[in-house]
Amino acid sequence: MDRPTTLVRSHRGLSLILIGVACVLTIGCGSDNSVDSPQGAGSQEAGGLPQETFAEPSLSADPVLSSADPAPLFTLSSVAFSDNGEIPLAHACTLKGGDNISPTLAWSDAPDGTARLALIVDDESLPCGTGASACKHWQVYNIPADMSGFEKGQAVSDISGVTQGVNWDLTSNYAGPCPPNEHVYTFTLYALSGSVPAIEEGTALTRSQFQGRFEEHILGSAILRGLFAP
Repeated sequence: MDRPTTLVRSHRGLSLILIGVACVLTIGCGSDNSVDSPQGAGSQEAGGLPQETFAEPSLSADPVLSSADPAPLFTLSSVAFSDNGEIPLAHACTLKGGDNISPTLAWSDAPDGTARLALIVDDESLPCGTGASACKHWQVYNIPADMSGFEKGQAVSDISGVTQGVNWDLTSNYAGPCPPNEHVYTFTLYALSGSVPAIEEGTALTRSQFQGRFEEHILGSAILRGLFAP
């Protein structure tokens, strides 16, 4: 009667041993899987909660500059007045109490390839017309590309090769503002290529006419506007 009982106990003991071995193997495999898993890809903290992971930002040595960076802006300015500002009385005609002296002008960053410059000052406010009918106040041609501005009361005739056009009052020098009421005066500086022909003295052109005649030679333009009211 004792033999069957001993056999049963032996089977039970063997079963417990096998279950224990299986558990050890199972825990070991789970540990190996945890080690082999890449960090941040499903790793867990104690308690079985998933751990938040963040990708490290990649660092580059230097920022790569775009090959399409914009060229510097071609600009025209004056210390006498700001763009769309009031032109001082000193630069107006003598009939309005001014001195008829041209203002200081400065320009920078002309386009690459600029060989000459041209300055047109005109007025499209009534009673002047627009386009070809604008009132011409100053036209300066063949300005050397290495110049960066005009001083106050600039004697442009002293600059080699420079010519001037005829104004609304039939003069060929600077003709200051002389309006019956507030007018807008547009100073336009053109950057011209080396293919442009020399412009002769007395050539009378508004900016509209200049653009129409020399369009293929214009590399860029800069504009400054001023207001004057008597």
